[in-house]
Amino acid sequence: KQQFRFRLQSYFQRQRYREAAEQFLMRMLPKDKGQVGAFNDKIQFSGRFTPDRDDLIGALGDLQFGNPTPPWDAVDLSMTELKTVEGRKVVLVFTDGDDTSSKVGFGHVLDRAKDEEVMVYAIGLESDYFNGQRRVRSKPDRSLRKLAEETGGGYFELQKTDDLGPTFSRVAQELHS
Repeated sequence: KQQFRFRLQSYFQRQRYREAAEQFLMRMLPKDKGQVGAFNDKIQFSGRFTPDRDDLIGALGDLQFGNPTPPWDAVDLSMTELKTVEGRKVVLVFTDGDDTSSKVGFGHVLDRAKDEEVMVYAIGLESDYFNGQRRVRSKPDRSLRKLAEETGGGYFELQKTDDLGPTFSRVAQELHS
């Protein structure tokens, strides 16, 4: 019974993340191009960069979110995806955990972002859940703030998923100003 509740809670949490990401994608301007991705034991991307918001929103349903958490690997691979893209390059990282499995270190990611002029926006969400055995509270990696600040991006730390929509809206607004 407890395992079922955990999965059910986890499903609703993922739904909120997807809904908030949809709100962000709906704020894309026609000249913007985006790509969505997710990271857990593997890192996935939606395909090519596209200005098609409906395509990006549809791709959210195909991505798998979960543990472990390798945000530095995900940012590093995201920058690789951006190498051939013209214009301002931005990586938006949304995570609810500390780095638990990256093969690439924070220092490498920071140096690369600066060298390649990639802005990083990071949204960290505190998470409180039951893992089937005990209550777990996770916080986003503390280095996310430093990465965002040193690349000209922004950092937002949230304590509840209800704040995701307004935060994604603020990030979209900052990117377009």
